[in-house]
Amino acid sequence: MFDHDDLPIDMDLRSGLQGLPVRSVSRDFDVQVLHAVLHTTRLERFLIAARPILSGAVCSLILALALIHWSVQSGAAPTKPRPAESIHYNEPGFDSTDLQAGELARFLYRIQPAAQIARRDSNS
Repeated sequence: MFDHDDLPIDMDLRSGLQGLPVRSVSRDFDVQVLHAVLHTTRLERFLIAARPILSGAVCSLILALALIHWSVQSGAAPTKPRPAESIHYNEPGFDSTDLQAGELARFLYRIQPAAQIARRDSNS
């Protein structure tokens, strides 16, 4: 597609680019660059390395403050469960420090039908 370098447009473009003024590089350019890179303080190196972490922390802080502000302004109070939704089951074995998995399984089998009845009552 661009095989023809001898087109008048290409020749004009090249002559224009070659005619642009360019500052010459000083003789001590390499020394200045190496001095700037090698003579950084520990704090500067730490800040350069920790920049992604610090920016993430700042964004998280801003988001958390915005959510706190929004939740305070909304005035929403936590809701208390209605008596039909709350299921109270007292099992003497649950007070023990030596709780076995079988006791929890028995509790689950006893509480599932009660939860289904409560859900059925609240839907109707």
